[in-house]
Amino acid sequence: MIVSIIQTRMVLLFFIEGRFSMTEYMREEDIYRLISKLMLDEKNLDIQEAMAKDISKSLDGWVKVEHNKIHVHNASSGGKSAMISAIPPLELIKNGIKVKNSTVVSSTDSILWKVSEEPMFEIIVSDDKMIAYFKLNALVRYRWFLLDQARIPHAYLKAEKDPSRVSETLQFNEIVTDIVKLGILNNLDIRVIQNELLHPTYEKIAIAKGKPLVPGKDAKLDTFFEERLLSEYNEVEGVVDYRNHLSIPNVTAGEVIAKKTMMSVGSLGCDVYGQVLTPAAVKDIQVYAKDNINLLDDGLIVATSEGRPRITGTERVKYFDISTAYIVSGNVDMETGNICFSGDIVVYGDVMDHMILESLGSIYVSGNVYNATLTATGSIHVKGNIVGSHLYSGYFGVMFNRLYNGTKMLLVLLEQLLQAASLLQEAITKKQNKIKYGQIIQLLIESKLKEIPDTAKEILFVIANIQKVNKVELDKLRQMLELILQPIKLVEHMQVKVLQELIELVRETNEEVARMQEPKAIIEIRQCHLSTLKANGDIIIVADGVVQSELYSSRNIIFQSLFSVCRGSTLESEGFITAMIVGGQTGTGTNTVLKAKRRVSIRKMYTGRVCVGRYCVEIMEMIEHRTFEAHTMRSEAFLDTQSNI
Repeated sequence: MIVSIIQTRMVLLFFIEGRFSMTEYMREEDIYRLISKLMLDEKNLDIQEAMAKDISKSLDGWVKVEHNKIHVHNASSGGKSAMISAIPPLELIKNGIKVKNSTVVSSTDSILWKVSEEPMFEIIVSDDKMIAYFKLNALVRYRWFLLDQARIPHAYLKAEKDPSRVSETLQFNEIVTDIVKLGILNNLDIRVIQNELLHPTYEKIAIAKGKPLVPGKDAKLDTFFEERLLSEYNEVEGVVDYRNHLSIPNVTAGEVIAKKTMMSVGSLGCDVYGQVLTPAAVKDIQVYAKDNINLLDDGLIVATSEGRPRITGTERVKYFDISTAYIVSGNVDMETGNICFSGDIVVYGDVMDHMILESLGSIYVSGNVYNATLTATGSIHVKGNIVGSHLYSGYFGVMFNRLYNGTKMLLVLLEQLLQAASLLQEAITKKQNKIKYGQIIQLLIESKLKEIPDTAKEILFVIANIQKVNKVELDKLRQMLELILQPIKLVEHMQVKVLQELIELVRETNEEVARMQEPKAIIEIRQCHLSTLKANGDIIIVADGVVQSELYSSRNIIFQSLFSVCRGSTLESEGFITAMIVGGQTGTGTNTVLKAKRRVSIRKMYTGRVCVGRYCVEIMEMIEHRTFEAHTMRSEAFLDTQSNI
């Protein structure tokens, strides 16, 4: 076979060279000489023959890379198409579209390639824009070339750098130009960049820093006195005094009761772009000294007399005073009369049926409260039992205060009176008639605003019954209210300015009562029955519990004793409720309802309803040690459409 092939090739060669004609025969020595000349051996002939067979039989397409060019040969007669892939950082673009993975190619496709390189340098700015960094990646760039590949059905193309051919050299001016374009101008250190170019570390280095702003600080108020009532039992001549065991917080003259730390406004800053950074606005606390208080320049707040220190007002406006106390050593009954006092009220006995205690401070009762009403702008503490009574503290103490409600109603009526008088006077003037302003006021009161005299009488009654108060404070208001109740004097002396002054006095009195509200004023009791309690602070039950009562707290309702009960009552809290024993074994108290905005914790509950947020669940069988929260109740609860929490 090999000799035959050789002979055939030699014949062709001799024929081409013209060395013999087709009719001549080759001699054996001529054949061997040609074998030597062509440097053919049996092995090479086998390889070439095999390749020739493969090529002649192959129908698949193929890819070949040569001299930075990609050549594609199409498949034929049903053969497989050629495939192509790129090994990063090489990227292929086929017909204008980037090749993500492997792709089929043909000879008609436009196939381009490029190398994805990171930039020669980067300018990186921190998230808070306070530091700008320079990172050198390369000083020079080299050209890339494709590695040659023989014909192959699926080619994985790879590119390499040619270190002998530089394509780009980093220039210092390019870096500066980019930095300027970004607007990074504040505290820029060019020398750091130059040093990195001369001595590359290829690390991220800071080239510009902003100036941090200095945040301000809100004013702060620290108090140095106990605001909670203490209960102390003292032994007098060998006998424990159970009646006089209330220990009300007290300070002496010259004692520092609080300190205000002044606010600081902070200072401006700027980022690496030069943008000004403004610190957040700070909040001040306005502190005002009332009775028996001295404010020092260094922020110290000092008592100038003995008594109970008191803070009233809002979150950012605080009033300090030393509250004096109205003390009742026995019971509050018909003999003592109702008590309305501008400070604290301390009762060492009981508060009897239908009596009213109104305090522009706190109320402390050592005994029991029977069918009475207690309102305090501060806290209420009752050591005995509460039956059939109403207790309102803090915000609710203000809302149910007779002086507050009376002046609020009168203020509305007087403003209507002023407006109506102005319109009536204008109409009379247009008719060129004359009438006294006092007569206009009197006619309007008699015909349109008949509630004014009765409201004025109620306020005068409250003022007359305020015990132990400096009457000078309300004396002018009293005199002007009495003028309204005397028609003859009213017609003679009432003028526009007088009515406007009365309106301002009523407004100031109303606002003064409102300012007496103490923040987080609590109600603390042992037990209550058939009563209503409302507080803008916590309601704390320290002993037996509550039966058939209504309790509302703007904060929390807390039962402290493990054996405190809650039966047949409705408890509502804007914070949380912590209850011990709810309902009873005999089925009493089945209408008990516990509503809270945040959560309800129960030690033991027989029957009743629990609501958290707008979700409620009926308790039909005894449960123990359960905590209810809105997110855990959705699966077992129903939606309470009537709940305001």
